[in-house]
Amino acid sequence: MKHANLEPASLFNQQFPEDFLRQDLAAFKEENHRLNAQLLELESQNAILQQQISEVEAESFFGEQLREREIETSLFFKSLFLDAHFPMLLLDSHGKVLEINHFAAKVFKKTRESFLQTNFRFYMDKKSSMNFLKLMQLYCKNDSDECPTDHIFSFKNGVSFTLSLSKVKVTWHQMTAYLCFIQPLHFKMMSDQALRIDNLIIEQLREAVMITDTESKIVRVNQAFCEITGYLESEVIGKSPAILSSGRHSPDFYQKMWLDLQHHGWWAGEIWNKRKSGEVFPEWLQISRIHDAFNGKNYYAATFSDITERKAFQNHLDKLAFYDSLTQLPNRSLLKQFLSARLHRTEKGQQPLAVLFLDLDKFKAVNDHFGHDEGDLILKEATQRIVSRIRETDIAARIGGDEFVIVLSRFKKKANVLSVVDELLQSLASPYVTVNGVHRLGASIGVAFYPEHGENAEDLLRRADSAMYVAKRSGRNRYEIFDESQEQDLLHSSHLASLIWRALEDPSAHIQMQYQPVFAVESPSVSFKYEALIRIFDEQRKMVYPNDFINYAEQNGLMPQLGYVLFEKVCQDLVAAQLDAGVRIGVNLSPLQFRNEDLVTKLEQIAQRYDLPLSRFNFEVTESATMENLDWVNMALQDLKSKGCRILLDDFGTGFASLSVLKTLPVDVIKIDKSFVDDLEYSEESKQLILAMIGMAKALKLKVITEGVETQAQMDWLVSKGVDYIQGYLLGKPQPYFLDSST
Repeated sequence: MKHANLEPASLFNQQFPEDFLRQDLAAFKEENHRLNAQLLELESQNAILQQQISEVEAESFFGEQLREREIETSLFFKSLFLDAHFPMLLLDSHGKVLEINHFAAKVFKKTRESFLQTNFRFYMDKKSSMNFLKLMQLYCKNDSDECPTDHIFSFKNGVSFTLSLSKVKVTWHQMTAYLCFIQPLHFKMMSDQALRIDNLIIEQLREAVMITDTESKIVRVNQAFCEITGYLESEVIGKSPAILSSGRHSPDFYQKMWLDLQHHGWWAGEIWNKRKSGEVFPEWLQISRIHDAFNGKNYYAATFSDITERKAFQNHLDKLAFYDSLTQLPNRSLLKQFLSARLHRTEKGQQPLAVLFLDLDKFKAVNDHFGHDEGDLILKEATQRIVSRIRETDIAARIGGDEFVIVLSRFKKKANVLSVVDELLQSLASPYVTVNGVHRLGASIGVAFYPEHGENAEDLLRRADSAMYVAKRSGRNRYEIFDESQEQDLLHSSHLASLIWRALEDPSAHIQMQYQPVFAVESPSVSFKYEALIRIFDEQRKMVYPNDFINYAEQNGLMPQLGYVLFEKVCQDLVAAQLDAGVRIGVNLSPLQFRNEDLVTKLEQIAQRYDLPLSRFNFEVTESATMENLDWVNMALQDLKSKGCRILLDDFGTGFASLSVLKTLPVDVIKIDKSFVDDLEYSEESKQLILAMIGMAKALKLKVITEGVETQAQMDWLVSKGVDYIQGYLLGKPQPYFLDSST
């Protein structure tokens, strides 16, 4: 080896092992110190890590517990919602069902799953559905803490329920949901609310309420009771209802009331009570017995209202319904009630009655010439005269126009009644003096006795009326006692009334118009016009002629209606016949028709319905009609004339028309009455009268028709004297068709 021969001196000079050991020891200590430091640091870090691990473990443990608690809580609340014994739903803002509990599903009698994702309002009726939609829209827009609750809706099956929307909002799949509570309405569930409402109703009722206990002591009143009676609540509680007694009712009245209460459980009627001020007033009272099953006692609930104003109004209505507003006498309705009641109390043959039917003579002339105001003054004065001649036990009634009925009773013999009748005739015949002049009237009176002439009100009135017409026909200003021979007249009148009404109700079945041709003298073979004549069929289809029913129709106010029906029937026949436009039809007008201001308008309307001009018609009016209603007749005839109609004055010579009247009327033709033509061949007087009438017509430039021409001799003489037209059986009888028609 290279170093094996080293000298000991060199080896001496090298370091000893102790130095190395010290160096190693020092290095070891240093390393040990460093390692200890690192160990301490690692231990510190380990402690920190251990602490962090503990914290993580603790946090994990608590988190697990929280999750378990949340799951338990969620399950609890879900179970609370689903299994709650109260119907609940979870809805979105449009009313869609997001969740529903079992109880709510049971209310609807459907499965819970069938409700999900359906709209709640589809289960309501139409009105509730619309109101629910409005409520949801209002609630969703409402940001305040207050929201409308306890709204009442109805299901389609008719069951009502209350609905409350909770202000609690929950997040459901990124949307806002609303908790909805529903509750079917049952009386028991609403008892507390009902009690509150009942109290409110009682207090706010406008009818007085008074409740008494079994001892007839007042235990409750409302505000209306205090207002009506004037008593404070504290003044009547514990008192008897007798505090209100007016003293107008007998003990029997209250006893009957009490018996009805016990028997029926209620009583209602009109009663007079007294206010605190002492004022007596009428009230409508209703009392009901109420049994309290809880304590076994009975209470009595009374409701009443002050009917002072109602009674005053009812009295006014009664006066309008049963009294004539002009004379203040009873009217027809009250008269019949009075007469029927009096007859009911009267024993046959023991207490005779007399019924007087009175009609003022010439009263119509006062109305026509002086107006209705003047006529009213006459009626009032006549009423005073009538009332002054009868006793308080008798009755006088105005039954229409100038007609009065008087019922006399408690007389010993008929002579006493006739004495009163004579006094009435004398009194009513005395002059009536007004600012417009002196009027002299009279009266026609018919008398019927009970039981001789009838045993009921209807028969007595009808027979007294019949006797009155006999008095009028016998000269007026007199009386007639009903005679059995007049019964046939009554039956005939009743028969005529039946015929006329049947004709009015069904003209096509019961009315036939017949047409008599009128010929011009220069062409006696061609009819240029016709006169329409009405016929009525009776029950056996037997023809009834105008002479039998026209007077009755006029006397009973049926002629205006019959006249319009007649004219419409003529229009129908004229259209069906398709006559030449130059052929005119003559139609008779009744005097009563001229009292209607719309006469011409109505005639024109009827003609227009058949596309006929009014100028296709001649209108005939009797001479007597012009004298009765000269102004009205003249006005209507002028109107007809302006529309192209020709005017004929019928029955000329039988009335009292003067030359000045004829000049006033717009007449085109006069018709000489048949009665003059009948005697033409035997009476020189008739000839002279006809000549005078022809001369008068020619002087006024009027045409002349002679009717009733039945012989050639009559016709030849009339033609020779200058008449223009001939009408009569000689040339043509009335037929239900037109001579030149195709029928």
